[in-house]
Amino acid sequence: MIRRPLALSTQHYGVLAVCCGVALLAGCAVTNEPIVMSASQESEIPPTTQLDLTVAPKTPLSINVVVFDYDVPERLLTPIREAESGYMAVTLSNVLQDSGQWAGVYVLPIANEYSEVQMSARILHSDASLLHLQVEVHDATGRVWIDREYRARTDDEAYGTDALPESEVFAHLYHQIANDVGALQRSLAPSDRQDIKQVSMMRFAETLAPDAFSGYLTTSELRIDDALRTVYQLEGLPALDDPVFRQVQEILLREQAIVELINTQYLRFHQDLLTVYPYWRRYLYELSGDASERRRESGNWAATEAVYRQYEEARLNEDRLRVLTKSFRDESRSTSAELEGTVVELSGSLAQQYVRWRELLSLRFIEDRGALKVDSYP
Repeated sequence: MIRRPLALSTQHYGVLAVCCGVALLAGCAVTNEPIVMSASQESEIPPTTQLDLTVAPKTPLSINVVVFDYDVPERLLTPIREAESGYMAVTLSNVLQDSGQWAGVYVLPIANEYSEVQMSARILHSDASLLHLQVEVHDATGRVWIDREYRARTDDEAYGTDALPESEVFAHLYHQIANDVGALQRSLAPSDRQDIKQVSMMRFAETLAPDAFSGYLTTSELRIDDALRTVYQLEGLPALDDPVFRQVQEILLREQAIVELINTQYLRFHQDLLTVYPYWRRYLYELSGDASERRRESGNWAATEAVYRQYEEARLNEDRLRVLTKSFRDESRSTSAELEGTVVELSGSLAQQYVRWRELLSLRFIEDRGALKVDSYP
């Protein structure tokens, strides 16, 4: 096995002291422990929280945001939660992009095990007044950056007459998440970020050719919050002129093309939802906040009529959300992509298309590797 020596520290990024609840992390020492913001630090985020626009570090990492997961006890809410899961993931990815901290920000339908940094979230509660998320962030080495809950309420001005109808009433929650993960990235030494990038590449290479590349990574089990997690340690890199590794890099570029295509579809879906979802949420707020009081106004027909109109508008917007979600599913069930000059038609959900594309790339890699007449590799 030919390896290039690594000029990397064995002291990986570590636990950062988190002060003042969900305050930004700064000036904390790096150890060889995992970065973790525990769920016990969950508290309500103030509406005044602004996006931190600190200059990004050199050689920043890329981050993927997985479409949010959700629990729906009421079957009738399923289409709404499905719309929210994509809407919120794109909203967060846009905020991460606006922060200027990342080399690239993409929304994916499913987790990607070799993402440089990956963020996933579960919607614990969502209504017009409260958003409650469980968020996890980890990097390609398997180390956890964030594992905690975020809660935010709307303030009195969020639905006021001066507020733009399409404005994001929970912007402070998305700002806090972006601030936390951005601060954690900036706390890493340049060698640690480079290590994450290289581990990401080698994990991708290992999925394509485990016989060729499994020796470059070692794994260990780390217990975090009573759960065992696999942590990856880089032991070396292939030679610069390794033809198989060059093929791996080419395959990764082709996979990135479909990632960008899928991300574009989610961005388009988000734009469509902006014409409906914020208005639906506003009507829900008006109904939940004022309806009961108006109904108590005995003999006030105008107030009763106003409540009825709001109810009708909320139902109409809810129906439009269902239509948009179904339309997105239908329109995204077929994607054309080019592979070696051949147009490939991918069908099914975006998750199925993504998996199929990776399968096709793996098959092409095997064919190309065979053409190189590489019978065995240490």
